[in-house]
Amino acid sequence: MAEMPKPLTTRIIREEEEWDAIRDDWNTLYASSPYSSVPLDFVWLRGWWRVYGTLYGKVGLRVVTAWRGSKLVGAIPLYVSRGVGNSLGARHLRFISTGEEEHEETCPDYLNLLCLPGEEVVCGHTAFRERPHQ
Repeated sequence: MAEMPKPLTTRIIREEEEWDAIRDDWNTLYASSPYSSVPLDFVWLRGWWRVYGTLYGKVGLRVVTAWRGSKLVGAIPLYVSRGVGNSLGARHLRFISTGEEEHEETCPDYLNLLCLPGEEVVCGHTAFRERPHQ
């Protein structure tokens, strides 16, 4: 009889220190994911956040991670920004390394859910299920 997989849990990372603490897990996931691309590399993302995070991501990080036990099986590097010129101050959820002013754009391609093979559907559903305002 096949062993049932461990349940998937989701953690939303909001602090840089918490994100840095999973660097090795992120790198292991990146090395195994069929969706890996330079803009999803930990060093690329952290570099972008150091340069542009305080300007464009003032509301903060929202790196969504999916775990099976202690194993990182999925991640989506996101942040929240406030709409510029919007009197209502609408918030936008964006991929890290996007959202800059045109003269500062890094134009990253291939942004996606970073996940292990076979975990795409469950990670996608888990990451985007409706949550209370956070």
